[in-house]
Amino acid sequence: MGAPRVAYIGNFEPPHSTENHYAVSFEALGCRVQRLQENRITEGNIRAALDHTDLLLYTRTWNSLTKRAARIIARPPRHVVTAAVHLDVWWDLEREAEPSTSAMFRAQHVFTADGRYPDRWTALRVNHHYLMPAVVDLALVGEKLGTPDPDRWPFDVAFVGSRHYHHEWPFRPALIDYLAARYGKRFAHVGNDGDVHGTDSGTIRGQELNDFYATVPVIVGDSCFAASDIPYVSDRAFEAPGRGGFSVFPAIEEVQSELWSVPSQVYYQPGDLDSVSTLVDLWLERFADDPELHEGLTAQGARWIKGHATYTNRASTILRTVGLAVSGDT
Repeated sequence: MGAPRVAYIGNFEPPHSTENHYAVSFEALGCRVQRLQENRITEGNIRAALDHTDLLLYTRTWNSLTKRAARIIARPPRHVVTAAVHLDVWWDLEREAEPSTSAMFRAQHVFTADGRYPDRWTALRVNHHYLMPAVVDLALVGEKLGTPDPDRWPFDVAFVGSRHYHHEWPFRPALIDYLAARYGKRFAHVGNDGDVHGTDSGTIRGQELNDFYATVPVIVGDSCFAASDIPYVSDRAFEAPGRGGFSVFPAIEEVQSELWSVPSQVYYQPGDLDSVSTLVDLWLERFADDPELHEGLTAQGARWIKGHATYTNRASTILRTVGLAVSGDT
């Protein structure tokens, strides 16, 4: 049997979208991937793709599929398996009705990073699989670990992401405001509503982001509804250390268990701002005392993640779960 053929419905226009990262990862496993742009797809496009497809995969952005197209995802031809994959959290937000209405959740297999409330998925007859985020293998997108540029980014601490966030999680803006007040000009907020902007929709992406992570000693992370015992985690837990940054992240058992071998990520008590600054100050002092420590820890962490927690690994998990494992499995 040859490598699986994948037809992937998603948003491929932004070069750094999750869909593009998953697509190149499936291709790294030997799959042939046909990219179908969600907001321009028709029922006819999907049916034509099915003739040459083993896996119909969907990552929703606009939820724009017609009802007839959505029915294909729920009831595909016998030779095709359908799956959906998404990084977002769903429950306890305004959009929590979507699992009962969105076409993405009608797929035969649904992979999300929100593993909370398995009974709710079951009640909706969603065949849900908890799958944590990851980071793209940098080599697949022509990137490498960053080069420090302190003249461009003269900061000690940074947060990467928007301040404006789900109102159900007020810790995010409180965290950013706390860091800004405590560290002043030493703090950088990178995002479309931050004070440090890149060229891609207001934020920093790709190789430029890797260079930023290599430059700023400590990156502070956040994850919606963070608590020690919840099975949901933001992709920041993998993006920052995987791209060569040193990350201070909320202590979530699932993450700590997955990344226990990564020395470039340490954990603060969820919801505790004093815990954040205690760790930030501790590691800033250590890096000041030993200028080579940051580079050594981040290189080791990025190396581990490259081998164990990339989207190539996650794509392999998806293929195995739906019964389409290939010889390039990692």
